[in-house]
Amino acid sequence: ANNKLLEVYNKKKVLITGHTGFKGSWLSIWLHLLGAKVIGIAKDPITEKDNFVVLATMKSFEEQLPNDRFLRTHKSYIVNLDKIERYNSKTIEIDKEKLPLSRHKKANLVEALSALQEES
Repeated sequence: ANNKLLEVYNKKKVLITGHTGFKGSWLSIWLHLLGAKVIGIAKDPITEKDNFVVLATMKSFEEQLPNDRFLRTHKSYIVNLDKIERYNSKTIEIDKEKLPLSRHKKANLVEALSALQEES
């Protein structure tokens, strides 16, 4: 089912309208992880210092994403492997943004990218 979602939304533009709120923000995150370019028309959410509290673990998100396309590369990051532009021993670059790469996750990253390359 998750691979079907990836096929549907990867490299597509998705417009989200209305107040972003909690549901809209999570929809945006999921669509972004699936490779969609998320655009929207909404009122800014009213939050203290633009912080959102989420009652879920990274592990729960990790378990719901297709593991052949997504990888946890740091305690705070799960990345879409198709979006990685380059990496080194300490960082991963996606959309010109550098994300930390845990030294314990580098071997997993190399293996996952190799498997992805063999698939294509």
